[in-house]
Amino acid sequence: MSLGENIKRLRKEKGITAKKLAEQAGLSVGYLSDIERDKQDPSLRKLRDIAEALGTTTSFLLKKYREHQEELEIKNYTQNEKELIDLYRQLPEEIKAEIRGEIKGILRTVKQQSAIKRDA
Repeated sequence: MSLGENIKRLRKEKGITAKKLAEQAGLSVGYLSDIERDKQDPSLRKLRDIAEALGTTTSFLLKKYREHQEELEIKNYTQNEKELIDLYRQLPEEIKAEIRGEIKGILRTVKQQSAIKRDA
């Protein structure tokens, strides 16, 4: 995700209009729009102003937003799913590939069994 997309998404999540963010950050609405559409790269000073107006840090806008999104998505999982994801992430890639293959095989079997039960 790009810097502009990060800024726009966070602004919308916080319910802040582009006009209000531009005012708080000391920018024109047009310039902010260009930043959000990745047509302009803000200076570090302007990026700090935007981050401050959004109640976050430049680091969060530049690097951490993707991690934050993943954390938000994980909140929708059950505790068992979160635990499985955590355990899975600790495995070597070759083991992960084996597990994916096993799960696909199990799903095929379940679907076949369901089809047999429907046809019976």
